[in-house]
Amino acid sequence: MKSMECNSGHLQELQKQKSQLLQELFTLQKKLKVLKDEETEAIYTTRYLEAEKTKIKEKPQHDAECLRLKQELDRYNEDEMESTWKVLQAETEFLETTLAQKGLQDKHLLQVEELPHA
Repeated sequence: MKSMECNSGHLQELQKQKSQLLQELFTLQKKLKVLKDEETEAIYTTRYLEAEKTKIKEKPQHDAECLRLKQELDRYNEDEMESTWKVLQAETEFLETTLAQKGLQDKHLLQVEELPHA
């Protein structure tokens, strides 16, 4: 009799554990479904964003407004480069003239220093 009560208590404990494990399994299955749904949504979002990225990359090559702006920018760059070249050319000429004058002054000072002092 005592053995049956012990077995009954043990059986109840096992059933309680089984119930807890089933509840835990149910909870984990719900979490798994949520994660799979999130994964699916992330995959679709990624595909959508990749398609948008491709479309955006191609837009400057096909969009009339983008092409017009690119040509205008190229013209400004060419004009700016020419203007910059002219400024640098003028600055180079000024520096060359300054160096030449300094060279003449240095040469003149050397000649003056070489004169015998009376």
